[in-house]
Amino acid sequence: MGKGGDRQRRRACWQESVRAGRREHYPYQVITSKAEVLDTVGKWAQAEELYRSQLQWARNAGLPGCEAASLNALGWMHHQRGEDDKARELISRALSIYTDLNDVGGLAQAHSQLGGAHFQIGEYPEALGHYRRAQELSKQLGDLQSEAKAMNNIGNILGEQGDDPGALALYQRVLEVSLKSGNVFMEAVVSGNIGASQLSAREYGRALEMFSRQLELGGRLGHKLLMSAAYGSLAGVHLKMGELDRALEYISQRIRMAEETGDIKGQAMAWDYLGNVHYTKGEHGPAESAFLKAVQLGRRANIKFFLCSFLQNLACLYLDTDRPSQAAEANGQALELAGEMGLPEAAFVSRRIAAKILALSDPQAAANALNDLLPQAGDKEREAEVLASLFEVTGDDDSRLAALKLYRELNGKTPTAEYGQTILRLERAKK
Repeated sequence: MGKGGDRQRRRACWQESVRAGRREHYPYQVITSKAEVLDTVGKWAQAEELYRSQLQWARNAGLPGCEAASLNALGWMHHQRGEDDKARELISRALSIYTDLNDVGGLAQAHSQLGGAHFQIGEYPEALGHYRRAQELSKQLGDLQSEAKAMNNIGNILGEQGDDPGALALYQRVLEVSLKSGNVFMEAVVSGNIGASQLSAREYGRALEMFSRQLELGGRLGHKLLMSAAYGSLAGVHLKMGELDRALEYISQRIRMAEETGDIKGQAMAWDYLGNVHYTKGEHGPAESAFLKAVQLGRRANIKFFLCSFLQNLACLYLDTDRPSQAAEANGQALELAGEMGLPEAAFVSRRIAAKILALSDPQAAANALNDLLPQAGDKEREAEVLASLFEVTGDDDSRLAALKLYRELNGKTPTAEYGQTILRLERAKK
């Protein structure tokens, strides 16, 4: 998550006004500040209208610094909506102007924004390059807060690539800077990211604490995008804990706020969570409708990382409702996305799903595929999932017992409804 570079934007316009010896920039600054407020409270259409009028004014006035700032702001508006092709086009134009002006602050902001546009669609090498360049330029300026923002963004890439400890280490450094500098916005952003790391580690109490902090800070700022993200994250934790009614409360808030702002990514994630609630309840019809809605919105926003997960959820539902060909199609698309983005964990999940689909026609081949996956598990949870799948395919009691032992160990550390249900199922399957 990022924010338009209001400080760099005001600095650039003020410097130009001083050089030109004119005061025409004062209205520009006032209207830009108004647009930023509208952006913050989620009135994106009104903010975009003002940013576009500012862009035209800057061009007519022959002020390239202000033109670049407006292009950058417009690009970020499109990014927030999930329209990243347009976002990259606008921000790249801003980057070109900042390069001509040798505006280091503007370049840092544009590289940060471009990184976000590439990150959202799963182009991690490109995103990382822009984030590292933003970090270098921020260091050059001595701008500790912008450098912290770059570290936060790099942490996001590490997290999505499965390096949660590396991501968490960066997030902790960012949180320290945010607290020392009093940057409430960045504190809210990184609190959410720390929460996501804790959720991945199944540290649910800590995750709830950090997401609640993000919601509180977002509310204090009146920042709807932050609040919407926090609602979605809180829903995810309660879903993992099996607290479905609480999850539904937060999901409804997430959908409402995401629809109000036009946040397509947020809507997609909320519909996926809703699908998981229905799926957990055994309500396959509503679950399928919600998952299909999530996939539709995910494609529209081109959020490949999340789309991969949406498709995997849909594939599992199809498999559970005896539709193997549809399951194979959805899972194949997920596996292709995982390979395209270089995400071994997501690919592992899809290969396990593929083996379960294969078991319907060739149990031995499926067992071989699952045995091949075991050495690649990497952690106890994935190992337990593969062993449980092996038991389902082969009926091998040794696999059942090994899976049961791992799930009991995992549940002893972090009790969850999901673990409990799996343990009960494996216990009941005793020969």
